[in-house]
Amino acid sequence: MKYLIASLLVAATAAGCGDNRGTGPDAAPTSDASTSTDGATPGDAPADASPVACETPIRLPLDPQAEARARAALTTLAPNATLEWNAARGTAQRIDELTIELTGCTGSDDLFAHVFDALEATPDLFQIARAEWHPDAPVTCGQVSTLESIQVIRRVAYGSLPLNIDVFSFSVQRVGNAVVLRPFGGTYVPKADPTVLARLAACTDLADEPLRTALRAQRFGYFVFQAPPAPGCLPEGPAEYTAADDDTLTLGDDEALQWDETELNGVIFRRTRHATLRVAPANITPELIRSDANCPGDDLEPRVGWIRWFDTITGEILGDKPNPEPFCIVC
Repeated sequence: MKYLIASLLVAATAAGCGDNRGTGPDAAPTSDASTSTDGATPGDAPADASPVACETPIRLPLDPQAEARARAALTTLAPNATLEWNAARGTAQRIDELTIELTGCTGSDDLFAHVFDALEATPDLFQIARAEWHPDAPVTCGQVSTLESIQVIRRVAYGSLPLNIDVFSFSVQRVGNAVVLRPFGGTYVPKADPTVLARLAACTDLADEPLRTALRAQRFGYFVFQAPPAPGCLPEGPAEYTAADDDTLTLGDDEALQWDETELNGVIFRRTRHATLRVAPANITPELIRSDANCPGDDLEPRVGWIRWFDTITGEILGDKPNPEPFCIVC
């Protein structure tokens, strides 16, 4: 579950205690991510196909020839280039000694339009469809200088489903009249597989009330810090909290696809959501106040709780973030 939990906490590292600048993970994708590049809706089955059985989690089906095709494509582009392949994800993890020139990238042209043209021109190597990815920020070709800079694109969708884990990076530099890309690297899975999407679509989410009961039933872990006059954030030890009836549990509306790279099963997919438990003021103890479950506001009033991620189909709890503020990390 390392990739799942790590990705859910990426945004949280951007701010310290008390900073509450958002309400959840990255925004859902724009509507252009809901269709595949060939015009078919991902996950659509042929009209004569048999009904798909519900199954979760879904294991990513890997093409046994994908690596061989990627290496052959890379050799065609640059015989001396090197490729680090991730067998579990079935994608290139790092490519060195490959230089791609964007000779037509000039002036106010969108840099990333040219980049996606280049990536999609060698699909066996890069396995990236532009409808599923967005850059961190817009850049024009004219803004690329003779100084090398790193650019990043992030995945916003897997077919029709939001997905916020995958990342792909490369450097850009102007060399003469051309924009040059090199090297390349990323952590991502291949373009959307209709089989995976169809299997996920065949499953029904748990109803909210049984889900609330299940999410409350499992204890919430937290870490207690020593009381003054000990220095701040000096650890005392772990503890657990059982949700009380008057604590508020709110279900998020941020359903998204998440994947987890396991040692034995490769990559598995789940549909996930988050829920936020906020501890009622009457239940906040001194121990909770001096713990990582508390992210005080600007008025120093305690805000105690947790964000809990779960499988929307089975209700399985996938991970917790101490304190109920999405962008707050305590100590």
